[in-house]
Amino acid sequence: MDANDAEEHFKSGTSLFRSKRYEEAEKEFREALRLNPNYAKAHNNLGRLWFEYNLRSMCDEIGEEYKKAIEINPNYTEAHYNLWVL
Repeated sequence: MDANDAEEHFKSGTSLFRSKRYEEAEKEFREALRLNPNYAKAHNNLGRLWFEYNLRSMCDEIGEEYKKAIEINPNYTEAHYNLWVL
């Protein structure tokens, strides 16, 4: 994996997220966002991770990640849906 490739970190985070390895997935999503702060899918998945990991006490932070994803890509249906569900 190229340590400087946001897409690679996103893919790794997604795989870890699906395996319910939430802490590792969060690190990968955060690294993807460090490398590319405008990565809408990484913002969305970070919010989903916090929501699924039962960190609903972080509703404000979760909502902000969804809003960032929508700001970057206004047509991002999944982020709109996730914000609505929240």
